Amino acid sequence: NVWLGQIHLGIDLPRGLTRGEWRTNWITLQGADLALRRRSDGVCVLDGLSASAAGLPPWLFGYGRFELQGSRLRWSDDTEGGVSLDVAKADVSIVNQGEHHHLAVDLASSNADDGRLRMIADVDGAIERPADLTGRVFLHGRHLRAEAWPLPDFGGYALRAGTADFRLWADWRDGGFKQLAGWVALEQPLLAHTTQQTQMQLALAGLDGWFRWRRMQDGWSLETTRLR
Repeated sequence: NVWLGQIHLGIDLPRGLTRGEWRTNWITLQGADLALRRRSDGVCVLDGLSASAAGLPPWLFGYGRFELQGSRLRWSDDTEGGVSLDVAKADVSIVNQGEHHHLAVDLASSNADDGRLRMIADVDGAIERPADLTGRVFLHGRHLRAEAWPLPDFGGYALRAGTADFRLWADWRDGGFKQLAGWVALEQPLLAHTTQQTQMQLALAGLDGWFRWRRMQDGWSLETTRLR
């Protein structure tokens, strides 16, 4: 189910009067309840509003500026290895200039102890197709509890328990991170490493430092600085 809450919008009046094309310059939703889903074909849809193959409705996301304030946001991913996320309080801003998009996202759980995640991104491409987007992303996590947030695996390594603080700069291309660099601090982490043959777990008191992770043609590489 979708609940749009309070809607505030601005109409591109000159365009409508001169060209007969009526569209929004900006739209703001307050107190909404939205369910975003990435289908198995990689296209993002808003369940309840965009069941067609077209993806996200352009009148809501594709023109000018879109803002989501104080709203619940549910995300599900039907692609292989996809994760689900239910955020009680989401603030999202998307500024569109043709195929260029600036995103600012602030996500918080209903439980303050679960932490907070912020993201700023400048990307190019069709916004309803994450796999086609390319650009730069900044991620800031504050005391994220691994059990509450579906943190991604990297090179078969995953954080299964503990909390994470980080500031990361990333390159996004072909539907995933190609490079991550920045600072991370883990408190009482439980790290898991899974291969086709084995599965190992490592519990630590803590871990923090600077690193650079890159996806390579034949695998990946990791460089660390003052990681302890």
